[in-house]
Amino acid sequence: MDNMQKEVFWPTIILNVFIILICFYLLFVFLKSKTFHSWPCINIITFSLILFLDNILRIIPLTEFNSSISIWEYIQGSLLVFFDKLILSTLTMQSIIIYLGIFSIEFYSEHQKAIFITTFMIGLFISIILTIIFILAGDIQENAVYCYCGDSELKKMLDPTIISIYLVISFFCNLRSLCYIGNIKKEADSGKIEDLNFKHTLIRVIAMFLLNTLTYLVSYLIVYDIIHIDYVDIIYLTTCLAIAIYNSFNEVVIKATLQIFCKNTYEEKYKKFKDLKILGEGYNDSNEDENEVERVRTDSFN
Repeated sequence: MDNMQKEVFWPTIILNVFIILICFYLLFVFLKSKTFHSWPCINIITFSLILFLDNILRIIPLTEFNSSISIWEYIQGSLLVFFDKLILSTLTMQSIIIYLGIFSIEFYSEHQKAIFITTFMIGLFISIILTIIFILAGDIQENAVYCYCGDSELKKMLDPTIISIYLVISFFCNLRSLCYIGNIKKEADSGKIEDLNFKHTLIRVIAMFLLNTLTYLVSYLIVYDIIHIDYVDIIYLTTCLAIAIYNSFNEVVIKATLQIFCKNTYEEKYKKFKDLKILGEGYNDSNEDENEVERVRTDSFN
């Protein structure tokens, strides 16, 4: 490990640990709170699980720096490629799901489970195929901490193509969603419709739009070797950390946290609200755990 690698080693490990802790907490909240047991929240949890596993693998010291690659190093490299591709596909599928939840309300409400499973399976299939292709074409290489696939001409051709497709889909869905939320906020500001905290929702959608776009752009920079190899992990993990934090500051996460750890505060803050509606779909707090599950369309970005 040279001097530059030593300089970025511990910051990289710290970023890994922060992401692991955040994702672990989200998984814990999911298991403890029925509030999280809805398909939009399962979407967030699925992404958090992928991030969790990806970062766990990144801090497992399997590299041996010898002439041959062990079976464990091969498994580590293959899984990291797979999870990295699955992170990008899952972000894209989340954008599609939110778009459908806004512009195809009835269809989305009636087919939430099918939409989630279908989009996830598409992303899973693409990630598996890309992993197989990249590993076969570029084999496995060791770096300072973990193993990953090597570069190949096929990878340099397919990677930017897939990222471009993801970027276009995500950009379109997020931009359309952003324009829609912005328009209904203007109507609420003018008094034409009831203001249901659309400012908060608009900020969330803007943040999601920027984070998703940033993630794809960082992926481009990595693919084309624009970022120095020793700083790739820091920049990539910083982006992942920002997304993990974004998911953690979700309204449903905050409410579930209060339910688990601060029940008195939760009672004071939320129980007084009845039949609160968000973007046209409501729930009644008289039976909080059951009815929170029915909030479907905006849980994933509120």
